[in-house]
Amino acid sequence: MNTIMLWVIQTSAEVALGILIEKLLSDTNTKRASKLLKHQVLVVYLNWVLLKTPLDPKKLHQYLEQQQG
Repeated sequence: MNTIMLWVIQTSAEVALGILIEKLLSDTNTKRASKLLKHQVLVVYLNWVLLKTPLDPKKLHQYLEQQQG
């Protein structure tokens, strides 16, 4: 009896895990994860650029004045 119950539990778990993996690897989820990863990489890159770019307030002020007219 215990062997049958273990077999049923194991088979049920395998089926449930298979369905879960199919849903996780679906095209929609893969595209969403890819898009999220691209955004995260972009944010990390922009953060790095901003940290490495020296900020001179006088030059920034001159640049903004030039852009306004």
